[in-house]
Amino acid sequence: MDDQYIYKQNHPSKNDFHHQTVRQKTGKTYAVESTSRWDKERKTCICDRKVIGHFDPETGEILPNRKRKESTKQTAIAKSAGCSLLFDHAGEKTGLVSALKKVYPNHWEKLLTCAYYLLAEGNALSHCEQWTERNITPLNERFPAQRIFEMLPDFNRDTQMEFFQYWAHKIRENEYFALDITSISSYSSLIKTVKYGYNRDKENLEQVNLGMVVGIKTGIPVYFHTYPGSIHDVSTLQQNLTVFDWLAYKKLHLVMDRGFCSKTNVSDLYAHGLRFTIALSKSLSFTTDAIDEVRSSIHTYSHREVIADEEMFATTSLKEWDGHRCYTHVYYDPRKVSEEEAKFYRKIDVYYQELRSEKLNPEHQKFYDRFFTIERKQHVGRVVMPNDEAILAFQNKYAGYSVIISNDLKDPVEALMVYRAKDRVEKSFDNLKNDLDGKRLRVRSEWAMEGRMFVQFLSLILASYIQRVMREKDLYKNYTMQSIIEEMKILMRITLPRSRKVLYSELTADQKRICEAFGIEAGA
Repeated sequence: MDDQYIYKQNHPSKNDFHHQTVRQKTGKTYAVESTSRWDKERKTCICDRKVIGHFDPETGEILPNRKRKESTKQTAIAKSAGCSLLFDHAGEKTGLVSALKKVYPNHWEKLLTCAYYLLAEGNALSHCEQWTERNITPLNERFPAQRIFEMLPDFNRDTQMEFFQYWAHKIRENEYFALDITSISSYSSLIKTVKYGYNRDKENLEQVNLGMVVGIKTGIPVYFHTYPGSIHDVSTLQQNLTVFDWLAYKKLHLVMDRGFCSKTNVSDLYAHGLRFTIALSKSLSFTTDAIDEVRSSIHTYSHREVIADEEMFATTSLKEWDGHRCYTHVYYDPRKVSEEEAKFYRKIDVYYQELRSEKLNPEHQKFYDRFFTIERKQHVGRVVMPNDEAILAFQNKYAGYSVIISNDLKDPVEALMVYRAKDRVEKSFDNLKNDLDGKRLRVRSEWAMEGRMFVQFLSLILASYIQRVMREKDLYKNYTMQSIIEEMKILMRITLPRSRKVLYSELTADQKRICEAFGIEAGA
């Protein structure tokens, strides 16, 4: 017999285990696990044996047998690569990649990976981990959600300023920059800057205000800052000007709407030596005086202008503002009379309700005094009455008129075109909220919020470049930015086993048109 069984004899019963040994031709003594069970049908005890190892001849310990060789068969790996090709191109062309490498040499891949995810999916960062497993990314490895949320607080306001200071050197001197503010709602009660204020999305939620500077020609964002949700637009300019001085934003030409207009703000723009173009509020006497001055002469053929297929009247005069030169452009558009009347009466409604409820806004005091009277009547008490004569006179006198001032642009047509082009920043806000998961803050701390907004700012730079190329190449006829991203998602990169060669899936007709428009060599 080749095999000899040696085992400890116990009293076998159901489910007993015995260590048995088997001596084979190899000379090794093997350990066998034996399980006894009773077979009811056959009415006998059946013993199942399984070799679990062999005995060490010196120590007597049971050692595991040599494991079977695991399969070394490798398979090809396929990941989505189209978005990476498109976003890499945008990052290189804008200079974003080089800026991040310079400022954050140890973290730039992580920041860009998160920015790519927001642009590709527009979803919460908590889902980024699964996305990194299926897509080519700058980090090129799985990025766990826990590591992402641990990273965000590191990119607070202090570290962001290092980036903005370097990013400032890439600004073109001939560019105009639009400054505007939007609100982002939040449910968090742990972020100090989340406050109730004027919500631009008409939501009854607390919010954070986000100010942003965007290049009008390129559409590229260059700077952002967060403010408490209760702060008004007009109050934020001074802080921005201080930061611009520190960042050395030289030859900056700011374009702003009347939400930033006040005597103090305009004077501060001059004091900081900035070029600017700003629409004036009709609440300023400077504005109404400028309109009154040209009222009798502006409605003439010599002042008629056609701007973007719209007919209007425009005139310019050189005035003085606190001892500084000021080009004052006055416009009259008869088609806007009824629109402005409705807007003006809505404002009157707000002032009226504030007075009646005695919830006064100090910034509206001059309107209260001009358009309302308040009397104390016996048996009735406090009565607020609109001054219909003053309201009607003001509306009839100034409806359809607008005033833009600039210390740089002399021509009224150019000034209006530059001012109207500031909707680049409004489009950036739309992208941020609707495409980049920026409609709600999904973080619980101040520093995490700042890091989250910074990542979204980076993704907005990439999105702005893509949209700029789409405008220049006339791609909007057939695509939206999101449809381009969706089309590029299906372009796969295939890595073959035991080979350095990388293959790409066959390009679709749309992918070929997209790559050609952007100058991307797919598969290179």
